[in-house]
Parts: sequence; C-alpha cells; structure tokens
Amino acid sequence: DNENLIEFGCHTASHRILTSIPDEALDDELFGSRQRMEKELGHKINTFCYPNGRFGLDYVPKHREMLRRGGYYCAFSTNSGLYSIGEDHPFSIPRVPAGNDITSNGSFFRMNASGRAEWIRLIGRFGYE
Repeated sequence: DNENLIEFGCHTASHRILTSIPDEALDDELFGSRQRMEKELGHKINTFCYPNGRFGLDYVPKHREMLRRGGYYCAFSTNSGLYSIGEDHPFSIPRVPAGNDITSNGSFFRMNASGRAEWIRLIGRFGYE
C-alpha cells in the first residue's frame, strides 16, 4: 500500500514569526491553517513547522505548549541535526538539511541523515583519542 508515503504538516496561517504575534491572535495562526488543510485534504493534520524555526527567537515554550494542547504530535524547528526520541523535545525537532547547496547532493544527504556527518563534525572538533 503506497497511500501514506507523503504527509503534509502545518505552518502558520500567514507565515508570521510566532514571537511577533499578540497572544490573542496566536490561536488563529496556529490552528486556522490546520482547519483549512484538514478540510481540503480530508484527514487530520498532526505535525507543525515553525516559520524561521529558531527556539528562543521565533518561538518560545508557550508556543510549544499551545501546539501540544491543541492536538499536534510534534513540531519541527530549523535547527540542523538528528532527533533522538526521549532526549529531545518533540515540539523542537531538528531537521536534516536538503537545500540548494551541498546538502542537496544525494550522497551528502544520505550521510547526513545516517548521523555520519555529525560524527565527522565531532571528530573534527575533539580530535582522536
């Protein structure tokens, strides 16, 4: 069955940075786009991605809590890295870059997604023992 190979997640309704939005307008930004997407796609949307996505600058703990209470399962930041279940916050999940630079190269992406790129960065930082 190939039906669930792609999943759509939510952003905000207008792509505004959450820390710049007054509290009374946050519900519409966080959940308005979700309602429209669910109606259009015909199924529940469980994931969210922060505009710009830098913790402490673009979103703060209250935004993570609002998403959790609002029924999202997780949210993605723009921090680069791998997610470790149990270690990291499920409403600040990092990403593996795949852009218009070296990160879009298939071999580099596979290495990065496997965790090898992080291992190589650590070796370079701390050297061999």
